[in-house]
Amino acid sequence: MSILLSYRSERASSTTSVVLAAVQQVGFQTTSLVAVLGAAGLAVGLALQGSLSNFASGVLIIMFRPFKIGDFIDAGGQAGVVQEIGVLVTIMKTPDNKKIIQPNSAIMAGSIINVTANDTRRVDMSVGVSYTDDLDKVQNIILGRAQRR
Repeated sequence: MSILLSYRSERASSTTSVVLAAVQQVGFQTTSLVAVLGAAGLAVGLALQGSLSNFASGVLIIMFRPFKIGDFIDAGGQAGVVQEIGVLVTIMKTPDNKKIIQPNSAIMAGSIINVTANDTRRVDMSVGVSYTDDLDKVQNIILGRAQRR
């Protein structure tokens, strides 16, 4: 595939050079034409910069699989359940049922927190206990509640 693409680009480049040389031999000034073509190529390249960045990030997400459909993630400043992973965007649903369409470049630009990657999670809770209460009794009540769930 890359050999064919390389052959085609070399062929297009040589054809363009031959056409420009022929036009210059006829008597037309080709410097302004080359400048216009160069400016047009630069404008197209700058216009596609964001899309190409999203595409490259989408390919990385699909290859490395930092998350899958159904995972709850926090990425690119947004948090939600992944519904769809595309080449340009990832679609998530928030806990309050909003649909987020997140560009893949925004996801790959920062940290990806995959909340559901592991089966268990640690939960830290602060419990207020009076100095006069029996600490063993408090601990048994908390552990009993935790084990029931």
